[in-house]
Amino acid sequence: MLTRRYLRIKVLQELYAFSRNHNTDFAKAEEKLISNINRIYDLYILQLAYLIEIKDFEEARQEEAKQKYYPTEEDLNPNTKFIENRVLNKLEHNNMFKRLSKKLKVNFGDKKEMIRQSLNRIKESEAFQKYMGSGKTGFEEDRKMLLQIITEVLPYDEVLISHYEDQNVNWVNDYDASLILLEKTVRYIKEADDEFASLPSLYNQESDERGRNIDEEFVKKLFREAVFNQDDLDEIIRKRTERWDFDRIALLDIIILRMAITEFLHFDTIPVKVTINEYIELSKIFSTPKSSVFVNGLLDKIKKEFVENSKIKKIGRGLIND
Repeated sequence: MLTRRYLRIKVLQELYAFSRNHNTDFAKAEEKLISNINRIYDLYILQLAYLIEIKDFEEARQEEAKQKYYPTEEDLNPNTKFIENRVLNKLEHNNMFKRLSKKLKVNFGDKKEMIRQSLNRIKESEAFQKYMGSGKTGFEEDRKMLLQIITEVLPYDEVLISHYEDQNVNWVNDYDASLILLEKTVRYIKEADDEFASLPSLYNQESDERGRNIDEEFVKKLFREAVFNQDDLDEIIRKRTERWDFDRIALLDIIILRMAITEFLHFDTIPVKVTINEYIELSKIFSTPKSSVFVNGLLDKIKKEFVENSKIKKIGRGLIND
């Protein structure tokens, strides 16, 4: 499932686009936000399908090698450990995966060269070579190798990343998130799982009292409150940045501050310290080199003033000062 930090990032990106485009169609922007998040799951299914495609490609290559006029001993008796990988084969026959890949019309038939290049990168990796030569077999052995490929090889497959960017411009930013879902799939699959086992969900499956997914509601509420209360939020920022020209503050810094103040005021179960730390980290990732110091100082100042004036109301002990 996606982390709250990643959900904050998606809201930040959409708020930035919304502001830069001077958008007034809030409903359309919110629909786009949710759609972009949901499509990360499509990318995850494609990633899983691609791993299986690489395995199938290697199997076909081994079969072709056996048909040579003068096959070598290695051609006739190849190491089949990878193509017999228990984890990959179990996932290949998972009903949920088959249904979703069919829905997406997954087809890498015209990407043989890309698959070959990816397979070669995997074969060149230390993890793969140790796996193939270890002499060990078993579900955990297969799992360990796949986890290393997902975390050590796929993140740097520029050809594959470029391919997904061509499919959807947002996917270049979602590539890491899809790998996190893929990693969780491999890490938590059980040898006893049958074809009816569920794949990881996009969101945390916890629901609120009205039966709504709490993570999806978090996204919608954060986006809505930041948009609908923009003038009030900017006034809060403006009053506490009198030494700066407000119009010259980086737009991303302003949006990050809007989101953080929104969490202070409208999310009564999120600790203040968590909010401050999360948005300091986002400023380090997305804004200027000095932004984290600016955001940290201003949020700390706003937090103290809000606490003194009882503007921050949290449910549960320790959510304000911890």
